[in-house]
Amino acid sequence: MTNRRERGVTLLELVFYLLAIVLGCFITWTAYNNLMLTAVQPESTESVPYIVQQGNNWKSVAKDLEGRGLLKNWWSFYLTLKLKKMDTATLIPGEYSLSPSFTPERMVKAFIDKEMIVHKVVIAEGKSNREVTALLVATGLVSATEVEMALRDPSIFAKYDIPASSLEGYLFPATYEFYRPTSAQEMISRMLNEGVRRRTQEMMERSIDLGMTYHSILTLASIIEKETSREDERAIVSSLYQNRLRIGMPLQSDPTVIYGVNDFDGNLTREHLNTDTPYNTYIHPGLPPTPICNPGEEAIKAALYPDKTEFLFMVAKGDGSHVFSKQYSDHVNAVNQYQRKKTETTAAIEQ
Repeated sequence: MTNRRERGVTLLELVFYLLAIVLGCFITWTAYNNLMLTAVQPESTESVPYIVQQGNNWKSVAKDLEGRGLLKNWWSFYLTLKLKKMDTATLIPGEYSLSPSFTPERMVKAFIDKEMIVHKVVIAEGKSNREVTALLVATGLVSATEVEMALRDPSIFAKYDIPASSLEGYLFPATYEFYRPTSAQEMISRMLNEGVRRRTQEMMERSIDLGMTYHSILTLASIIEKETSREDERAIVSSLYQNRLRIGMPLQSDPTVIYGVNDFDGNLTREHLNTDTPYNTYIHPGLPPTPICNPGEEAIKAALYPDKTEFLFMVAKGDGSHVFSKQYSDHVNAVNQYQRKKTETTAAIEQ
């Protein structure tokens, strides 16, 4: 009888223990799922910028994420790192894209995979350094003062051997991707490096064949960039200005005059044409002292490889194209035809 009772109690206790174990596992799994596998807001579509500063470590970041409501608890993030043996990985400073919908494991992945916010800057052909400055400032990564200081930094001029007082023309037009943290010097250097990368030995030798420095090529290319946006006209415009340079005739380029006018309002006047600035090519023969914008690759190629023409004059037709002339009398006729037509059209619109 005693053995049966003992056997019955033991069986009951075993069942109890088993139930306790199952219940404990359930509670443990529920807690683990809630704390380790569940996001703060699983349905959120919000993207939250998060900046890791130099000197931050995994634990400080984990606690900060909890404080900002991006994690339910900091140790779920830190424990995930430990379990995946990633706690020895280097935490890279930068601006990461996070979300309240991230689980602790997904949050860890964002840092390990360096999911940083990309600040894309598109520098179009023909942008001036002033316009480039505005584009860089718009990223929020740098201030206007920082960019302006970088554009005047003597060490940059020395490093890239730029024979001018301005970096105008040397910031290569392209699409750039920047990440926080960065500096204005780094951003400007990226653009200068791209220009150096695109500058081939053949291009340097070609400029020598033309009797020009590469700085002069960039300056001429910047004028071509501003004078026409038409691909079929660039080499012709290049030829026209090189013809003028060869015979010592003033370039008489309106865009160069405009570049020398402070706070130009869009209306080029006779007073502007008569104002003596280093960029007034009506007054000063030859090329201006620096480029007047940052020319693209096609304009640079046009400066290096002009068409063979005898053109000395050009006038805008009003549709983006130009009439080119060898003789001044033909040029006067073209001016009368297209400028009168423009004036009559404007008058008709104003009526």
